[in-house]
Amino acid sequence: MNNPDNMKLYVLLKNYIYHARKIHAKSIKPLYRTEPRVNALDDCMRYLNAFHPGSCALPNIIPYITPQLRTILPSKSNSSYQGSLKKLNDIINLSQKIKNETQPNCNKPECKPQSL
Repeated sequence: MNNPDNMKLYVLLKNYIYHARKIHAKSIKPLYRTEPRVNALDDCMRYLNAFHPGSCALPNIIPYITPQLRTILPSKSNSSYQGSLKKLNDIINLSQKIKNETQPNCNKPECKPQSL
């Protein structure tokens, strides 16, 4: 059974990462060119591209990539910082909700977290 929340989580994550990528690409601030930020954004893109929309494994991956997702937040001086922080919290909360409601019953291999 396909959970619509899995699709919602994918869309939230995709929008969050793409927004961060846009900020990193357009900003002239050196902060967005630091190695930890660039590596975190690359990691997030790799994970996003590894899953199809609605994948039941995505909620299991969010805890593993939360540090990278936090790293790519806009700087606190950026006008979109608060909105991005709220979106990140929404992603984390939705992934936890999905795991609590549906994941205990999922024994498929695609529901298990895998490293890339």
